Amino acid sequence: MGVNEYKMSEHCAKDANEKLVIDDEPGVPRRESWNSKLDFFLATLGYIVGFGNFWRFPYLCYRSGGASFLFPYFLMLFVIGIPMFFMELSVGQWYEAGMVSVWKAVCPLASGLGYGTLLMQLLSNIYYIVILAWVLFYLFDSFRSHVPWESCGNWWNTPFCRTQRTASQTVNCSAFALPVNCSQTFTSPSEEYWTNRVLQITDSLEDMGEIRWELVGTLILSWVLVYFCIFKSVRLTGKIVWFTATFPYVVLLILLIRGVTLDGAKNGLIFYLKPDFKKLADPQVWVYAATQIYWSLGIGFGGIITFGSFNSFKNNVNRDAVTIACANCATSFVAGFAVFSILGFMAFVLKTTVDKVAASGPGLVFIAYPEAISQLPGSVFWAILFFTMLVTLGLDTMFGAIEALATGIIDEYPAKLRAKKWLVLLGLCVALGLLGLSCITQGGMYVFNLFDYQAAGLSLLFMVLLENVYIAWIYGMDRFSNDIEVMTGQKPYIWVTLCLKYITPACSSAIILANMINWTGIKYDGRPYPGWAEAVGWVMCISPMVIPVAVAVYVVWRTPGTLRERWRIVTTPDQTTLVRIEKKHGIHRRRGNMVVNL
Repeated sequence: MGVNEYKMSEHCAKDANEKLVIDDEPGVPRRESWNSKLDFFLATLGYIVGFGNFWRFPYLCYRSGGASFLFPYFLMLFVIGIPMFFMELSVGQWYEAGMVSVWKAVCPLASGLGYGTLLMQLLSNIYYIVILAWVLFYLFDSFRSHVPWESCGNWWNTPFCRTQRTASQTVNCSAFALPVNCSQTFTSPSEEYWTNRVLQITDSLEDMGEIRWELVGTLILSWVLVYFCIFKSVRLTGKIVWFTATFPYVVLLILLIRGVTLDGAKNGLIFYLKPDFKKLADPQVWVYAATQIYWSLGIGFGGIITFGSFNSFKNNVNRDAVTIACANCATSFVAGFAVFSILGFMAFVLKTTVDKVAASGPGLVFIAYPEAISQLPGSVFWAILFFTMLVTLGLDTMFGAIEALATGIIDEYPAKLRAKKWLVLLGLCVALGLLGLSCITQGGMYVFNLFDYQAAGLSLLFMVLLENVYIAWIYGMDRFSNDIEVMTGQKPYIWVTLCLKYITPACSSAIILANMINWTGIKYDGRPYPGWAEAVGWVMCISPMVIPVAVAVYVVWRTPGTLRERWRIVTTPDQTTLVRIEKKHGIHRRRGNMVVNL
């Protein structure tokens, strides 16, 4: 049914559904919305531009073929990233609802998807904010005459600590009373600061040690910052992101300019970009490209749906999806220049090659980069600048994550909870903060790593595939395209609709299969986890996936009629919700001379 079948009217239809709860009904507070288009743009960009853009993409690019990796990466952006990003923004904008209510409206069969996403988002937030707690620890400890990871001789250093070392330098085993065939190597001050001062890490997961009280303080501060930035409304958050979303770009530009002027920077950039087209024959490279797109764009977590739901109904979601997604991926690419120019400098200082100092994840942010900063004149200034940038990156991501959780809950009970958003947010922050304490004991890094592997790995890919199938094949691309046309005046780009219906679900299925085939177990620093920890991880992974499947089976089972009749009922969009949309926006569906209410 095309857009010509709709007629905008100033009057709402009068029908049997007059008692529906809509935003304008007395006693139900109006739903929040963005102050302006720029607020939405900055908040969404800030949400998806996070630690991963800085510590994962550059390393993947380097190890997966340099410049040649850009081909599968940007191909995945256009066949998976932009279509799914567009789909989530559009669904949120059309239904004006959070991650739970949206899927109930799409069709009864999909009603469990929101709850599964909610659980996955909860699990992810337990550990993700711990990174922010670590960053704040580094930031506060940078306010000294010299950064504390600059030298050896501190109480946390071992006899193997060396500020000056080379790749060819080895430990004299006999001098340290070690076995003749020992494998001990010299370590950097930054590495020992991270493991022995910040983490005070134990030898295994079985030994959790004591709580790191300093990190308890920074964890509490992290949650306090998140809470007071979002507890009022998205209108307040929309103003805060004017700083938190733009400041990282300012610092990134400064670091880039400083990095490319350092000795050895050229070698770092060559390692980053040198093409190796043979790598494209490796299927794992394509899996890396696709999964990086999923995580980088925040697809499947409910945050994009939530941010889209705060938009005006007529917002041009076609343009927004392309612009924001491309801006995010461009940020990752530019960040690589800042990262590898610094790593090239580190390799020059240590008289080694870039591959010896290249790192990913926490190893880059908390070991490699701090050591490089300690070698620069004015290291305290650069440390403060760098870790302040990371604070803003973490805060922006947490804004979106917690807002998505709160909105998902509140939209289920708007009359009771919408006016008490501050209380819902407080409950979430306190509960997640308490659960996060497990990650900041002396053995907490092993727990963190377990979450990092399983909280949003295979389960995220599965959720994204379900979303895609529900919209493209059950809700229907024709109906979805007509919704977009009603909102924006134009249908989605043809390549987006083709991707959503055929290419994206095929790619998602292939990536899930590849991840299952290539699974090698959970490891930390090369050491595998015990069997019971693997089991806990799989429970964490499978739980969000079980919910939408179990709910779908239950919905079909409880629906009366033949199997054909049941399927027709459970795959039909919720008519009550569609009437609410018609009432609010004055939309009538017209067939010939007869107006048919939604």
